[in-house]
Amino acid sequence: MIKQLVKSSIKVLVAGLIVANISGCGQSPVRNPFAGRQEPKLGALPPVSVEKSTQHAKVAWTSNALAKQQRFTKLIPYVSGNTVFAADHTGKVVALDGKSGKKRWSSNTAQKFTSGPTLVDQQLLLATSDAKVVALDASNGHQLWESKVSSEVLASPAGKNGIVLVHSIDGSVNALDSKNGEKLWSVNQSTPSLTLRFSSAPAIVGDKVLVGFASGKLLALNLHSGLIEWDRIITLPHGRSELQRMVDISADPIVVEDTIYVITYQGKLAAVNISSGNLLWEREVSSYQNMAIANDLLFVTDNDHCLWAIDRNTGATHWKQKALAERYITGPAVVDGTVAVADRGGYVHFLSTEKGHIVNRLHLSGKIYQGPLALGNELIVNAHSGKVAAIKVDHSGSVL
Repeated sequence: MIKQLVKSSIKVLVAGLIVANISGCGQSPVRNPFAGRQEPKLGALPPVSVEKSTQHAKVAWTSNALAKQQRFTKLIPYVSGNTVFAADHTGKVVALDGKSGKKRWSSNTAQKFTSGPTLVDQQLLLATSDAKVVALDASNGHQLWESKVSSEVLASPAGKNGIVLVHSIDGSVNALDSKNGEKLWSVNQSTPSLTLRFSSAPAIVGDKVLVGFASGKLLALNLHSGLIEWDRIITLPHGRSELQRMVDISADPIVVEDTIYVITYQGKLAAVNISSGNLLWEREVSSYQNMAIANDLLFVTDNDHCLWAIDRNTGATHWKQKALAERYITGPAVVDGTVAVADRGGYVHFLSTEKGHIVNRLHLSGKIYQGPLALGNELIVNAHSGKVAAIKVDHSGSVL
């Protein structure tokens, strides 16, 4: 059996993350062999590096405007200018002042949101568990339109030039008119019978739409027609059981110039040329969480909750930090010369981007499952309790 699945942390992960593909009529869900397991006990906090850090981190503001979050959604706050947009699964959407956290507006839509919000053409786009895409006026939260797609959406919508792209959990990609939600085109890809309960958001580069699928494949589609321009298999399924053969691309990709970086669950991290689809490099690293990038380093939280710094040009390991693995850390964000991750005990840890040393930490109340979001020299953290917090980070001198 694949190493990650033997470990208790991954048993717990799979218990909540996997979902049977039931898009076909009458298809029975696959039994979850890890169902009913409790969350693992957190390990002790590792010490902060003995090397002196000049970094300071403090809570700038908090907001309790949202309901308690559900696990395994992609309701990630979105920042535009000095406004933080956030939503919960009960259908509440808020706009918060980025400096004070004060509420600018609030909208109770009663929708069952599972992903978003994203800002496209001054519209906030969110998606639901019952296969709807909803557009709100970003200035006041009033609903503008809603559109039905093929299945539940567990990836944030994306958009450009009046076109909204939506990746549904059944493997379909739908292009919608941003003015009214009318369908422009759709593409369907086959989906394994067992997938993670996350999907990868589309990335738009020029006239290409780049989408990673649960099959481990990356596709480049034409933005205006949906025609496939190239496809690249990042990881091929292997193993006897359906659990072993899961190779989902669940993390959102990172685009730098003409290169896209994608990572699969139980598979590989790869760099692909966007123009041609040619593979630039690949290596064995596995994750379902979003990555971060700073200068020439990619930061990845792997399936074992170890944090990696990887050279984006070659794929070589710069450093690997294992000390936080038993804290079940989130995906990373880069802020003020450090890489930040949160954990299920409510701590936010700051590590040196160059050496991987833990240089600082800050405690917030409650569990944190989603990775923090970097905003200048601040982090936006969305806790499981529904609390949204801004952490201000600064330092004088260099962080070792």
